[in-house]
Amino acid sequence: TVTTAGLTISQKALSNGNAVARTTGVKMLEFTAKAGNSSDVKLTEVDAKLTGLKSNAANYTLWVEGNTTPLKSGVSASGDNGTVTFSGLTNGGLTITKGDTKTLYITADISSSVTPGTLQVSVLDTIITPTGVLENIKAEDPSNGNNVEVSGSAMTGRLVTLVDHGTVKFTVDSSSMTADHIIMSGASDVEAFKIKADASDGNITV
Repeated sequence: TVTTAGLTISQKALSNGNAVARTTGVKMLEFTAKAGNSSDVKLTEVDAKLTGLKSNAANYTLWVEGNTTPLKSGVSASGDNGTVTFSGLTNGGLTITKGDTKTLYITADISSSVTPGTLQVSVLDTIITPTGVLENIKAEDPSNGNNVEVSGSAMTGRLVTLVDHGTVKFTVDSSSMTADHIIMSGASDVEAFKIKADASDGNITV
């Protein structure tokens, strides 16, 4: 029986959410890549699609879960609603041992000043390919350099809503002293009032 190398891509779910200006490393899309059982596979390129304004984010980066060195960093979108191409990867690509699965994800750094709107990064199918073939992710057989067919469906990343700044809400903590509380004469360092601050969409310095 003659078998050929293969790679299967599956998307992992990410919740939609907000991102504030100047936030780095915002996760945009996550997926797994599983090598077939016949031979090792090297993933060599990921061609993604940006939906949104190019100016709202930069430094798109492709990571392998558990690695501190990215496969590719410093990538920019080709334009508004343009492409984000990860090629020329570290070590020529990610080699996945036969039968093994690796998790990869794409991050972006939000610009210091943003135009209100959303960002989304996806990996789309090309119309001319057969169903189930994902040509916007490229792979090869590391033993001979032959192209490997990549199986999977189009992946639409999480929708990130951009906000220019974070917010903070102050409330009286439930442990604060009530109006009918009795304080003994001569008592010191009595905690009479406690405020709770809840920050959203970013770290807040009070």
